Amino acid sequence: MDNFRFKISDIKYEASRLYSLKLSEDELFTDINKISKDKLESLASTYQGSEGKPVNFMRWRIIKLLQDGTKVTKEMLENMIEQENNAAEKNSFKAWGHFSILFPIISEELTFNIKEMMREFGNELIAKLDLGDHVAKPFVVDFKGPRNFGSDNVWMAIYNKSNPKQTTAVQMFIQIDYRGLICHLYDRLKDHFISSRKIEDSDDMESQVESFFNALKDKVIEDTNDPSEVRYRELGVKTNKIFKISHGTKFFPSLQEIQYCIDQNIVVVHEDTGPKGRGDATQYESFKQAKPGDLFYLCWGNSRFLLIGQFVDDVIEDYEYPEDKGWKKRKYRFIYDAISDHSFSGSKKWWTPNDPSTCVQIPSEEYELANELIFKNYFKVELKTDFDTALLPPKLGAAARQKISIDEIVEPKLEVSLIARELTGVIDNLDKNKGQMIGIFGSWGRGKTFLYNRMRDHIDDNKDLRFEYEHYTFNAWKYQETETIWAHLYDSLLEGYIGKANRWQKFWKTFSLNIARKGWFPLVSIIFNLIVTTILTYMVSTAVKFEVAKWLVTIFGGAVGVLQAVYIYWRFYQPVKTTVEAYTSLHNYNEILGIQSEIQKELIDLVQHWLKNAPRGKIRKRLLLFVDDIDRCQEEKIISVMDALRVMLDDDELIKRIVVLVAVDEKLLDRAINFKYRNFKFEDQTFSKNLVEEYMDKLFIAGIKLPKLNEEEQGVILRNYAINNDILERVTPTEPVEDDVEEGVQPKPQDAPADDLIFPEANPREYIESQSEYFLLEKELEVLNKYSNKLSVSVTPRQLRIYMYRYLLAKNIASDYLWQKTGESQLSDEYCDFLARAIAYRSNNAHSFGFDNDVSLSLVENPTLEAFTPKLVEIVVPY
Repeated sequence: MDNFRFKISDIKYEASRLYSLKLSEDELFTDINKISKDKLESLASTYQGSEGKPVNFMRWRIIKLLQDGTKVTKEMLENMIEQENNAAEKNSFKAWGHFSILFPIISEELTFNIKEMMREFGNELIAKLDLGDHVAKPFVVDFKGPRNFGSDNVWMAIYNKSNPKQTTAVQMFIQIDYRGLICHLYDRLKDHFISSRKIEDSDDMESQVESFFNALKDKVIEDTNDPSEVRYRELGVKTNKIFKISHGTKFFPSLQEIQYCIDQNIVVVHEDTGPKGRGDATQYESFKQAKPGDLFYLCWGNSRFLLIGQFVDDVIEDYEYPEDKGWKKRKYRFIYDAISDHSFSGSKKWWTPNDPSTCVQIPSEEYELANELIFKNYFKVELKTDFDTALLPPKLGAAARQKISIDEIVEPKLEVSLIARELTGVIDNLDKNKGQMIGIFGSWGRGKTFLYNRMRDHIDDNKDLRFEYEHYTFNAWKYQETETIWAHLYDSLLEGYIGKANRWQKFWKTFSLNIARKGWFPLVSIIFNLIVTTILTYMVSTAVKFEVAKWLVTIFGGAVGVLQAVYIYWRFYQPVKTTVEAYTSLHNYNEILGIQSEIQKELIDLVQHWLKNAPRGKIRKRLLLFVDDIDRCQEEKIISVMDALRVMLDDDELIKRIVVLVAVDEKLLDRAINFKYRNFKFEDQTFSKNLVEEYMDKLFIAGIKLPKLNEEEQGVILRNYAINNDILERVTPTEPVEDDVEEGVQPKPQDAPADDLIFPEANPREYIESQSEYFLLEKELEVLNKYSNKLSVSVTPRQLRIYMYRYLLAKNIASDYLWQKTGESQLSDEYCDFLARAIAYRSNNAHSFGFDNDVSLSLVENPTLEAFTPKLVEIVVPY
């Protein structure tokens, strides 16, 4: 083919651009506002007059806004969709993501027709491989996608023409996406990649493709769909029930209504649908009571078979049917579409299409008959009773397309909530005890801060406590290098007092605090003097001023003289001054104590003003000061901070108002105390140990320790991280991801014939992505839990979170690397298990880790991954 390499390059470039827009809505809406005027004019004429087709009409409205110079934003589009849904009888946009709606506007036309180019290449390949007598015409899907939703890749399937559809055949599958040209031999029926290869970008690309398929073409030739060798997909019904559901032609007279239901992944039954025969249970009750995981085949009356689906949840919702009320819908997972659009002509049973039933369960004793009458002939499926078709069968090792982010927020375990509640009670009952300092002990990452946050929630939600509480977290690590911790403790509490005040609130808080510190007299005196001075200067005549001056001199002159004499005597006659001071002032050494004494005085003023008597009859307010990260300081700093806090609490005014909660690793505090007394010569270790214990008893009035996690607790924490960060597979899937859903009803621009249905298509990469919507599967969670004990001697929640992050990152990198090298992105279960094990071992000791014994590279069967894994594990476990 002429210019084949350059055409592939052009397709790859457009695929890369669309891939970026599909991943980032920021880029998508930036791009949409850069469309040229000529293109907008052309698009406007294409979509004009599409009022009866909601999605196309929405596109036309967007085009008109862009032509008028209006910036289109995500929020604007969502508002427009909401308005359309509120005005319409149906939610026509439920299956449409922003990318799909905007695709015709953002997509760029190439200088050649992609479908024609791919068909030409496919026909040339068929001729070169001498397959003309065996295969059907190439089946090509361009960027519009198989269901006209828009896509970021182009693909072509060549398969044996004896198969009724490409979805049941062994295919020569060619795909072009942002990575380039990939070739697969793909068993579509069994959903299995037999072989894959990424074609190198060079002038001999066509020869590479021909060489790859020449070695594998016999697999396609042999896939003859011979009745004696016919292959069937298997559908597990060991405990799952399977139903017949019919959308009758009376109430669903058009393909458009059927297509709408397929696009929304819903089946509907009317709530007034009665029973079959003399049974009490109605068909609607059978529909309503079907469990998640139960299966069904769907037909359109006896006009044709449609698909096989699986209920994903037990939610029943109203269906917006325009002419009648009472229709109910359920969501399902699409499994297979029918291989034949012929009507059924076999024997009649309640569960066959030629019976006027709506929802009927197929009895288990008639599964063999159902196989012969329906499933083998119309779906190429065989019901099997030795297993169940899983509700969600995601692929284990596919890379996830979302950004990896594991927050530290998890649901508290039962004992954490209990400890938080009891410790809150201890704090609330403390009253004027010297040393009101409480310890939370545990190793780094064990959950000390997490426990404090649960305590804080409990305090804020509990209205029956004796005190009202303010909260402030003092990060000792941040201030460890300061000359004195007292100054920064004051600054921190001052910051807590000001809080998140605006400019005027901050001014008022500052002003009121300084009034409390200095009193009103200095301020009032200055204001009074200013007022008097202003009046005398600008509002009184000169004659009056002289009279007032004489009067003031007469009255105060003598007093001023006496005061001046006393001052001179005081100033120059030291014995008198000393004697008076000795009998009228308190004896102290504040001048010698210096800054610490001043800061403590200021601290008392601040706390007294901040923690005034509380409302609702409370005795007073308290400050719960949480000291965090103190054990990350140097040894001498740890003990200096602890001593400073303890000294602070020896003041009666502060004892009334402050309770200090210290989070610390008791082993490091032990070392810090020993460091303080390192120059003491103890006769035996027992005395040293007793000294440490007595020192801690002096510091803390109470305390609790968070012990080592057991295996069950580790599993619970891993699961909570996965669930709360929305990365664990669910029993009931969420709505389709906006960027990956597709719909089929398309107006003028569509390529699919208007008189046929469009079913979900699954090409290899999109199929994997749709099945790997979740970062983490249940069985992966079990694997991580199995190896989590290898992380350290005492595993902490933080280590578990980091372990999960490292595994997910490694899995994504490995999958993407494998795709770039081979065109195959699927990691085996065995490799994912190996990866989790290797990451756990290296996390325990990165310096001495080696790939031997349980983590020998010989256990990795894929040679590409075997060579890459050492580098991969080092990348994700740097220390």
